[in-house]
Amino acid sequence: MSDPNTAAPEPLPPVCVLGLGLIGGSLLRVLHDAGHQAFGYNRSTQTVDDAVRDGYQASSDLDATLRRAAESDAMIVLATPVTTIEPLVSAIADLAPDALLTDVISVKQEVAEIVARLHPNARYVGGHPMAGTSRSGWSATDPNLFVDAMWMVTTDDATPARDWLAVATMALATGA
Repeated sequence: MSDPNTAAPEPLPPVCVLGLGLIGGSLLRVLHDAGHQAFGYNRSTQTVDDAVRDGYQASSDLDATLRRAAESDAMIVLATPVTTIEPLVSAIADLAPDALLTDVISVKQEVAEIVARLHPNARYVGGHPMAGTSRSGWSATDPNLFVDAMWMVTTDDATPARDWLAVATMALATGA
């Protein structure tokens, strides 16, 4: 019988990061730099231009990004302030309804309530890395931001273990 503590982890699915500020941009960088398929969205074309110039896949076209996420069965990460996620969650419900959804937002209850209201059938697993700095924006991103940081991954009774494991695997892939 194999030891579950030494079993190979599930491979990380593609990751789509919505919001390329300090946390989201750092997540995109570390995953891409480690060889994982990762791409992102930001509403600011300047941020997108900076990310693309630095060698990362990013777009300011939310619909196209979410269609790509749906086609590649990507995990979607909400990485914007909680006050801005309602239109993102609505767009996910319309364009990538089957995608695994997580977040890196510091509050969990409010995010869970928004997801439940706007995308009641979402495969949502909350998360939050205990990392950051006082700086913000793409220029503040750091692929080492999560190294040795605690990353909380939440669950409830209805969460499939496979979805929780995918989010936890992503966190571990960052060095958290």
